[in-house]
Amino acid sequence: MSINLLPWREQQIIRNCLLHYLQLFLLVLISIIISITAREIIKHKINNIHLPVNQKNIKTKLKTSIQNLKNQQLLINHFNKFFITKKQAAKNLTFIANSLLMIATKIPNDITLSNIQLDNKVFYLEGISNSLKNINTFINQINSTKTFKKLRVLKITTQSNHLNFRIKML
Repeated sequence: MSINLLPWREQQIIRNCLLHYLQLFLLVLISIIISITAREIIKHKINNIHLPVNQKNIKTKLKTSIQNLKNQQLLINHFNKFFITKKQAAKNLTFIANSLLMIATKIPNDITLSNIQLDNKVFYLEGISNSLKNINTFINQINSTKTFKKLRVLKITTQSNHLNFRIKML
């Protein structure tokens, strides 16, 4: 049985995830509104164009309109790339939060984690334990969740009356 000493962090993670999804939704909504507005403005300008007799002026105006359309398309593409990046960041944040929560619930009382590192969805855990049995129990409990594809013990060293260990989780 484990006691969650920091319940407010779970709530904070949930709030942050919801905030990111809300921001993503608003950004999508704004880009849709901008594209619809741009289309209507262009239609209105095209309908109100008084064609001059001079062919040179017509060509210049057409080139300007085409360039404006290209710029608007580039802006829409930029917004779409931002949405994809924001969505991926939200997925990564959810993965990290779920992984840390799983680690916190599976750790035995006799193990103390001294360091947790994250490097491109690879967790490195360092800690201290009184026995090898506790480390083995911890590893088996993490493996049982299927959160990580691979789990590898990088090192276990003995220091006076305890064991230091380092685990890599992919």
